Amino acid sequence: MKNEFVFYIHSEMFNDEHFTTENFEIYRKATYSILEVARQLEADIYFSSEDIEKLAEKFAEISDVEGFDEYIQSPQAYLEVLFKDAIPHKSRGLYFEVVFNEKQSSLAFYADSKCLNCLTDAANHIIISVSLSGESNLLKVDSESEFEKVKINYFCSDILLWKFINSKLPKRIYHFSSKHGNSQKKANPPKRNEQASQLKCSDEEAQNLLDNAIFDLRETPWCYIFDDRYLPSISI
Repeated sequence: MKNEFVFYIHSEMFNDEHFTTENFEIYRKATYSILEVARQLEADIYFSSEDIEKLAEKFAEISDVEGFDEYIQSPQAYLEVLFKDAIPHKSRGLYFEVVFNEKQSSLAFYADSKCLNCLTDAANHIIISVSLSGESNLLKVDSESEFEKVKINYFCSDILLWKFINSKLPKRIYHFSSKHGNSQKKANPPKRNEQASQLKCSDEEAQNLLDNAIFDLRETPWCYIFDDRYLPSISI
């Protein structure tokens, strides 16, 4: 699993504008949730040394960030927690996008390349950001005779990222269990007086839930997901 995915933090996540009192809370929630996906996969996370150096210079120009409470009065301290275990790197290699126009086709320098280091052998390269989504096919050029095609996927949503991850993993197969039953069959625990939770959906619905279940390799190999139809409603 660790070698299936590798993550890169997009340069926009280091913009100093995120650290204003108006923007910080949105930024904090967005960055934490999507970085947490990478950590649940125990995947490598890279960021550009240049990005953090520029941000540090910006912070040095601001002696006090008005409005921040004691916990986040130091933006540097917050970033140390946010990017814990992420790997700084100096960008190596050049990346280009192919501008296809038949015989007039050309290469355009990929402006976001500094967030990519020398790409690993991972099957899926993911750039995480606060606003970008989609994919790009790039040409990585090391010399006039060394180049390769690289596909990059962008995500700013943990929900969409999990769907992408599950689509790249071997399909999970649901197996009916008489212990838990389903929407048509009552749960039948194998031992008398044993408690067993009743599965309330059909086998087909259970398979769909399993397809979209998430996991955390740091804690347990089990997958988990909640069926929205049976979550308790909350009145405010």
